[in-house]
Amino acid sequence: MECPGQFTGWVDVGLVGQGPGEAAAGGELLRDAGLRPDIVHHVRPDAAIQTANIALDAAGLSWLPVRRSGG
Repeated sequence: MECPGQFTGWVDVGLVGQGPGEAAAGGELLRDAGLRPDIVHHVRPDAAIQTANIALDAAGLSWLPVRRSGG
């Protein structure tokens, strides 16, 4: 899908706006559903790291091993 006037890919940005709240809500859904993954995998960008950390904290799973990939 093309998005005229928008460019992304070279700058690593963190979560902004409602992103942190959405990440926490995702973690709460994991917790409330009783889901507990064995490990978390994500790519390197800062937003992915922040999302994983916030969601795991909200789920009470911040002790889970996290594997990061990418530059």
